[in-house]
Amino acid sequence: MPSDRLFVAGLCLTASLPALADTSANLSPDLPVVTVTATRTATPLEKAAPNISVIGQDTLSATTGGHLEDLFRYEPGVSVNNDPTRRGNGDLVIRGMSGNRILTQVDGVRMPDVYSANKAAISGRDLVEPWHLEQVEIARGPISSLFGANAMGGLVRFETLSPEGVIGVEKPVAGLVRGAFGDGSDATAGHARLAVGGERWAALFAHTQRREHEADNFGTDDSQGSTASAARTRPNPATIRTDSTLAKLQFKPAAGHRVELTLDQYHRRNDTEVHTSRSATVNDFDADDSNRRDRVSLGYRYVSPDADSGLTGASAQLYHQTLDNHEKTRENRSGNTVTRFDDNRFAQRLSGFDGQLEWRHAFGDVSHKILAGLELSRTDTERLRDRLQVNKLTGATTKVVAGETYPQKSFPDTQTQAVGAFVQDEIGLGRRWTLIPGLRWDGYRMTPQPDALSRANQNRAPEPGKLSDSAFSPRLATSFKTDDHWTLFASAGMGFRMPPFDAVTNAFINPMFGYELRPNANLEPERSTGIELGAKAGYASFDLALNLFATRYRNFIDNVQLAGATPSLPGVPQVFQAQNLDKVETRGVELNGAWRFAPGFTLRNALSIARGDVSSADRPLDSIAPPTLVTGLRYDYRNVSIEPVWTLVAKKKRVSNDAYFKAPGYGRLDLLARWQVNKHVTTRLNLSNVTDQKHWNWADVAQRNNGATIDLYSAARRAAAVSVDVAF
Repeated sequence: MPSDRLFVAGLCLTASLPALADTSANLSPDLPVVTVTATRTATPLEKAAPNISVIGQDTLSATTGGHLEDLFRYEPGVSVNNDPTRRGNGDLVIRGMSGNRILTQVDGVRMPDVYSANKAAISGRDLVEPWHLEQVEIARGPISSLFGANAMGGLVRFETLSPEGVIGVEKPVAGLVRGAFGDGSDATAGHARLAVGGERWAALFAHTQRREHEADNFGTDDSQGSTASAARTRPNPATIRTDSTLAKLQFKPAAGHRVELTLDQYHRRNDTEVHTSRSATVNDFDADDSNRRDRVSLGYRYVSPDADSGLTGASAQLYHQTLDNHEKTRENRSGNTVTRFDDNRFAQRLSGFDGQLEWRHAFGDVSHKILAGLELSRTDTERLRDRLQVNKLTGATTKVVAGETYPQKSFPDTQTQAVGAFVQDEIGLGRRWTLIPGLRWDGYRMTPQPDALSRANQNRAPEPGKLSDSAFSPRLATSFKTDDHWTLFASAGMGFRMPPFDAVTNAFINPMFGYELRPNANLEPERSTGIELGAKAGYASFDLALNLFATRYRNFIDNVQLAGATPSLPGVPQVFQAQNLDKVETRGVELNGAWRFAPGFTLRNALSIARGDVSSADRPLDSIAPPTLVTGLRYDYRNVSIEPVWTLVAKKKRVSNDAYFKAPGYGRLDLLARWQVNKHVTTRLNLSNVTDQKHWNWADVAQRNNGATIDLYSAARRAAAVSVDVAF
């Protein structure tokens, strides 16, 4: 049956069943799923708007690979792109928005910025260890009224393991040892965690090591010589090593008060033979890429024993986070007579404070839950590039290569200071109505700090200037409980994103290749306005969540060639600059839920259909994924569970350029199985792409030409992975 007909058949099945939702967030079947993303306070997921979803321990524990792609595989509308040529996973995409238009946090601390050069993700979002997470929360659509800049397209919030989450309530000491192997890349992984707790003190330590190679795909061309860049479709050979550590120390000085010190480290190293960079002039290309993220934070939390009135909660956090991405390459050129050694670095340092207070008051049938908070942060960013070229015949060396002088900086060191203040009132009007108005103000200042290295190739390009601006982000949400089962939701909110540092500060001229990059300190923030309409139903036998959305984005920032611009340096005809250009509109429907139709059986489905247009240019938004339906039939019997999961994706039909590849539709079958041998030992088996269906994930091929090497970006082939947990 053709893939489009398979997708239509799946839609018919969805329409005929009260289907759809990921209920895996429970740490145990008896605990309610709680999210803090919906209102920035602990809220049961069943009461949160349907654009909020949670990935919990059941899914996280079953993820044998260390890739974000595995976490979001069963979240339609959310995807992670993958680079088979060198670095692997790069970026999150939600409803077609990606990069720094999606805010990503770990324990409430913003992750380092996404940074790309020549469409390659130098710094991505794949700096988190899935086995160190307690749950993942996703907000689709603008949510800047609570979380500020960069949440204009959505939010992904990673919550790390906690001592109480590991220990539970029955014993003072608990731990787990996990081993896994397989997953199509010869991967092996080992994990250990230990938590201890008492009346006032608690601690947690977790460590994970992973070793793997490149994943297998459907490419067949293994070219390694001068034609590799134009013909190779097999992934480049790679050896990947990851080490992650999480440590927490908690102290409870009094009832309701908790102080927590956290250390979070992630380090990945990729050694890659980059055959796809070989050509008639490049004889060999090897890369050694290292990514390291370190975070230390000190947090305080207060929960009042009297949760009915007055000050009922408070929290504060001081944090410092560093990112160091180091790229080393060795390149043999010109008939193996010249060797280039590159040593590049992208680094960020983030320090900040955030705090919030929560009050509750009631006046008759009207209740108020008021939230107010403040955030302060400082981010220092630098991009250092160095290159040495050696003539192997004469031994001569030079640091002036291809018209550029090294060492240099792609842009001046840049310091960004940001402050945000927000207030929200969750108003209960009787037992059925809830009204939530919220407002946030954000201000920022971006200050470039030019030096000799940033001016090395600036030549006569204009000096970058300072940029400062501010924005208000209002939001109004409401819900109405029609009866004991159904709740209706509606919300309207705004989001924004400050201009990226490199767009503001990049000042660069390359006379040999004839182009100039100009800074632009007059950029305006990107802004978004979104409307969400939804409904949720909860019955003994099924749950249902429906969400309709429409979002408008304006002032999109993109690099454009300035027609008729006077070059800063004679003989440089092409002048580029980042400018506010496009207006974008997205709209769609999301549906998810679960039907417990017989003892032990649960049918879970999730559907996402979206459309996006660059309205200012009258063309489709290429990053929008095609309609996707995920269906899982889970059977639980005593200590065994098994779930076949079928992913149906429609053919991609709308692209902005006829030369772009239109990925065909497909149906992919995965099989998840779990056996709890006894109270200490649990085994899992994951079979992915059981039928070995050739397909492409849209996030990997968006805006790629339909050429001879498109199979290089095909998805992974059939694979199996096994893991064993030993808990004590």
